[in-house]
Amino acid sequence: MKKIQNNLQELCRAHLISITTLSNVLDILEMSTIPSDNRLKSWATFFIVTHMEEIVYTSKYKLFVHQNPDLGLDITQLFVDALRSEFGYTDQQLRSAVLPKP
Repeated sequence: MKKIQNNLQELCRAHLISITTLSNVLDILEMSTIPSDNRLKSWATFFIVTHMEEIVYTSKYKLFVHQNPDLGLDITQLFVDALRSEFGYTDQQLRSAVLPKP
């Protein structure tokens, strides 16, 4: 029975990954937590981070983060890690980039 359950989970995960879009990725990320599917969660989080500009300015994202603060934190941490890794940004450079200009 466990093997059937694992196969079904793999099938569902593969399907959800194949249909991921900007409009449904937050729903997929939320689904990855019930029951916990770390591979699907990683995929959805990666997708969101690679499409940050299209996603984070939407009202749907604002509501999502309000309802799922831990997932919102995961997304933010991955985004900051990506900035550091890809561009070598330090905390000081990140602060000066977002500091209001006089």
